[in-house]
Amino acid sequence: MFWSGIILANLFSFLGLVQFYRLVEERHGVSAARWALALILLFPGAIFFHLIYTEPLFLWLSVSCLRHLLKQQFLPAGLYAFFMPMTRAVGVFVLLVFFLQLWRCRRGWRDYAHLLLPAGGYLTYFGVMWYFTGNAFEGFAAQKLYSNQPSIDNLLNLGQAIRGLLNIGEFHGGLNSAVDRLHYVLFAQALVLVWRLDERYFAYALLVGGVPGLTHIYWSYPRLMMMAFPMFIALAVYLREGRARWVLWYLVALMGTLQLYFTALYVHNRWAS
Repeated sequence: MFWSGIILANLFSFLGLVQFYRLVEERHGVSAARWALALILLFPGAIFFHLIYTEPLFLWLSVSCLRHLLKQQFLPAGLYAFFMPMTRAVGVFVLLVFFLQLWRCRRGWRDYAHLLLPAGGYLTYFGVMWYFTGNAFEGFAAQKLYSNQPSIDNLLNLGQAIRGLLNIGEFHGGLNSAVDRLHYVLFAQALVLVWRLDERYFAYALLVGGVPGLTHIYWSYPRLMMMAFPMFIALAVYLREGRARWVLWYLVALMGTLQLYFTALYVHNRWAS
């Protein structure tokens, strides 16, 4: 089981990164694709692409879905979208991106039926949970066992979000990590560039990257943030040329150093993310 998981994680990561490169190359050119690929590979949370987590599978599904969606290939996009909420709960947010693309392309009402695929995937998740546990919402109930008590209700608690952001007790750890909170601040700044690049990128990144940070109170955020892959695209597109290029090199050096730090923590059986 262990080696099967390792092999599948690395296979899905490879497929996801190939799709990611092709997506950026098709829409923004080879130079942007190379820089975006370098950024996502050097990102600290990228160590989990090679381990038994949901990130490898979700990356492949989400990038493939968005790539087909932007090409107006709605059926294959919908098929990938069906499995996204079954892999990670935030996958259901692809519904909004799907809707924006259909509306932007002025598609007929029949094409909106493709929205049933991601919605059906989410319902299938609840069905699977009910079949194996007897409670369709067992996954949400299990969240109460975590020390950070992740909940969708946290989205509505602005005071808690601010207090959580300022709750820094150590450089990196579980509940009061400076690294986690720094990543959330960097993500919020990158969203400005994502918005300038494409509103569909923005909708996806905001929901998939922004919501988990607040619901989890920044816990394990580098791993959660990594799935908001449009930010790597935006950074590569806007920073790869001119005077801003030094910022890109700075990010590469900083993220690469943090990834080595995360790897050392993980190898020594300490909290990485």
